Amino acid sequence: MANDALRRIDLGGAVLTLFLGVEDDEATLDSVDALVTYPDGSRFAATILTLAALDKVMRGHEATGECLGGRYFQSHDLVVMRRGGLDEIVELVRKLIEKDELRHTFAGLEPDLD
Repeated sequence: MANDALRRIDLGGAVLTLFLGVEDDEATLDSVDALVTYPDGSRFAATILTLAALDKVMRGHEATGECLGGRYFQSHDLVVMRRGGLDEIVELVRKLIEKDELRHTFAGLEPDLD
């Protein structure tokens, strides 16, 4: 997936945009910023991490002293998953939309009126 940093996926009622790193691999994707845009222009965003990726971030904070030496992690738009991978992430977002939970799980953004 090298050099393909933006991935748009049509979910049939919304578009999921994933902002990938150039080194990210679809099979092992464990940290990604996601944006869901509905046809009416409403937009919702989240950072999606696996439990393992969150642990890695917090261990990094232990080393740097951030977040009281890694004692906590705070983010208003964080969604944590047990397993990663592009297919798992897409399926999660698809299910959140299907169950009408995405608007309560992801952070709301200003509408895209273009």
